[in-house]
Amino acid sequence: MFTRIMALVLIVHLLVACGNTTTPTTVVGTPVVSLQTLSISDAWVRTSPKGDNSAAYLTIINSGGADTLVAVKGDVAMIIELHTVTNDNGMMNMHPAEGGVPIPANSTQMLKSGGFHVMIMGLTKDLTKGQTIQLTLTFQHAGAVVVPFEVR
Repeated sequence: MFTRIMALVLIVHLLVACGNTTTPTTVVGTPVVSLQTLSISDAWVRTSPKGDNSAAYLTIINSGGADTLVAVKGDVAMIIELHTVTNDNGMMNMHPAEGGVPIPANSTQMLKSGGFHVMIMGLTKDLTKGQTIQLTLTFQHAGAVVVPFEVR
């Protein structure tokens, strides 16, 4: 019984971290980083205290062939995963994005609250407004790139 309650508490906590309705509007801005045919902009992460969870968001503009964001790494947390939110018979569920995040050819993919996003679990330090953290994004074809994320 205790295990079920703890699992429920964790699920609720993760959904709250990913579903905050006070998310600033995502605006496609000047690219922060470019890698081959990919431009990355508006990379930001939610404020959160050490030991807690957070989520990161960004916009990826692809001016070339299809690619896939397959991993995100960094030294700010115990676990960093690509997640998505799906509507399963009227119930919103968050889970790891199996196979990564598709970046269709000649398109824009936004990682945002309520959809694809980067889940950051077990923070090893406080994330306070105004800081910048570095996360490494790895794409199936374009390779890896270090991206600065503003803490908001």
